Amino acid sequence: MWLKLRVNNGFVDNFTGKLICLWILLCSALGRNTDYGYRRRHQTPRFKSASGNISFFVGATANLSCVIENLGARHVIWRKLPEESPITVGERLFTQDDRFSVNHNSERNNWDLKIDDLTFGDTGTYECQVPSKDKNIRQHIFLRVKSRPKVDKTEPPPVISISGPDLTHVGDTLVIKCSATYIGVASIDWFFDGYLLQSSIEEGISIKDRFSSVSKTIHSTLQIKKATMSSSGTYTCRSADQYVKEYRITVLSDVKTNNKKRVISESLGRESSTSGQKSNTSSCVSINFPIIYFILIAWFVQIKDSFI
Repeated sequence: MWLKLRVNNGFVDNFTGKLICLWILLCSALGRNTDYGYRRRHQTPRFKSASGNISFFVGATANLSCVIENLGARHVIWRKLPEESPITVGERLFTQDDRFSVNHNSERNNWDLKIDDLTFGDTGTYECQVPSKDKNIRQHIFLRVKSRPKVDKTEPPPVISISGPDLTHVGDTLVIKCSATYIGVASIDWFFDGYLLQSSIEEGISIKDRFSSVSKTIHSTLQIKKATMSSSGTYTCRSADQYVKEYRITVLSDVKTNNKKRVISESLGRESSTSGQKSNTSSCVSINFPIIYFILIAWFVQIKDSFI
């Protein structure tokens, strides 16, 4: 009564006026939010994925995409036309065929139908449906299951071979050859202990390829100008068709030079021993000759006295 009088008399103080204004603003704001929340809850779902046709080979796994916005509390139903019974409702399976499942991601809003180990009987039109009071929202995808292409068995399978020395010496030129037949791209990569090799003048590495279009064969030659002890290891050639061959090579120290030194030293030793034997023989002769001479003189004198 007091407030009414004051309002009628135009004596609304500042505090009361502010309170009334705040109440009016609050009511209007709540009304707008409520209306926005209502409209948001009752927005019509819409598809972000498109209808269309897809094809898969028999035995493969098919993924039928269905992305829906504004789904709310509704359920997504998958079925195959013209069947009325559903395959899935939400994430629940309503068929005894366990090849079917639903791939759902809440962040992407997708409800994809997944079919494993496809058969020709899976060919047909599939429907992604969202039931609604106003209308049923549907999206159709036609799935075609195709037979796999036949493999030409007359064409021989790719083969690969590698050849080279098992042992080599420091300083020798190392040559390894690799040949591979190809179906698509003709190329060969070389590896040493798992690391890719490339032609390098500084490192003395040379890789040369030669092609034969008649036999569909590529021949590649790896050459290392001067082998070192670190050149020992596993060399691998790999074709573009992912065929691989490995080859193990061991590099020995400079055995040839050591053998030469040993032969020279042995020959020098034999020469020195021969010269020593000769000197010993000559010394023996030089030592024994006076004694023989003295014996002969004594023998001659004795014979002379016997005649006298």
